[in-house]
Amino acid sequence: MGNRLPYYILGVLVLIALIWRIANPPPPVPVGPVGTFPTWRSNGPIGEMSSQSTNPSGAAWAGAWNLKTEEDTFRSAIWIIDFQKYKAAQCELEKGLYVTDISWADDDTLRALAVDSDNPEMVTESKVLHISAKSADIEKTTVLKTNAIRAIAWRPGADEFLAQLSTLDNGLKFAVLSETGEVIGKEFTIEAPKGSALHTDAAVSADGDMFVLSILDKTAGGGRAYYIGSPTDGAAHAFDLEDLPGRTEGIWVSGAGVLMVCAQYDKLYAVTYDLESGEIVDAKKSGQTLDMSQWPDAPANMKFVTYNGGFDFDLAKGATKKIFDYKKLKSSEDGWRQVVQDGRLYPLGKGYISVNVTSGEPDIRQLDKDGKKDRDLLPRY
Repeated sequence: MGNRLPYYILGVLVLIALIWRIANPPPPVPVGPVGTFPTWRSNGPIGEMSSQSTNPSGAAWAGAWNLKTEEDTFRSAIWIIDFQKYKAAQCELEKGLYVTDISWADDDTLRALAVDSDNPEMVTESKVLHISAKSADIEKTTVLKTNAIRAIAWRPGADEFLAQLSTLDNGLKFAVLSETGEVIGKEFTIEAPKGSALHTDAAVSADGDMFVLSILDKTAGGGRAYYIGSPTDGAAHAFDLEDLPGRTEGIWVSGAGVLMVCAQYDKLYAVTYDLESGEIVDAKKSGQTLDMSQWPDAPANMKFVTYNGGFDFDLAKGATKKIFDYKKLKSSEDGWRQVVQDGRLYPLGKGYISVNVTSGEPDIRQLDKDGKKDRDLLPRY
């Protein structure tokens, strides 16, 4: 009996450990990138990324991920990366919420639209969450009076946003909403072929009188159609993707028309859609210098990184200046060079932050003043 006593004690301890583990299961793996900052990776994440955004000063970035559970509900989280402090923090949402999009109200406050279903036709509740970038805590939650599927674009400096309300058999429904979900103006529908969907290119004017949005439409030139309108009058088709010189990197709207920055390899363009003529005008080719005060929310300059180097683009003049060159890099650096290409650059100290998002997988790195990789923040590989 005495010889068996240690085994009995061991058995009791194992049983206690099992009971404790059943009563205290380990926390689920966090939704989002795999691993821990800064050695994590964005490819093959836990869940899928639905939205991402860099704050106005370029000092912080946020991304939202959603994971469908076995119980057919959602776990969602928003990760905020502080470039200056070199740290990341998670804001975990209550179970059952699905984040459709995020944007910055200012440098320190993130806004997220969260709904109760990933199926647009099943959404019964929509919430706007205000999240502190410093603490990653939800500071304010507003349940909308009108259920919104997406917050497409926020009016600069105001608590109003262009929202998608539902998907119909013969089109898509929209409205401009206040932050509490009250309709400003009226709801309107854009008729589009079945299967059409919302695209991310969108903007609301600083005065709130105009907006522009884009629709993935297989019947449109280039597969994407752009609509311009107002909260009171609805929207009308203006131009298609094939009218633009490359992919859109920024879009703003005002009574002066639509201003877009387009990129094609190392070439950057500032083009405008003229409301009276209905034509797309290349600022540089036309010889004009844009009056940027007509688009007060647009930046004076934007910085980009390509396979060949970094560039600073002057929107008013449509002029590009190279800020660093990659042509002399060693072949051993070709891997990260290919990953960062076609991304945005944000000044940080004596160097830059590069942000590139491809197919829902971000790649964020810190570069030195010569554009060489300094350290990772959220690499894709």
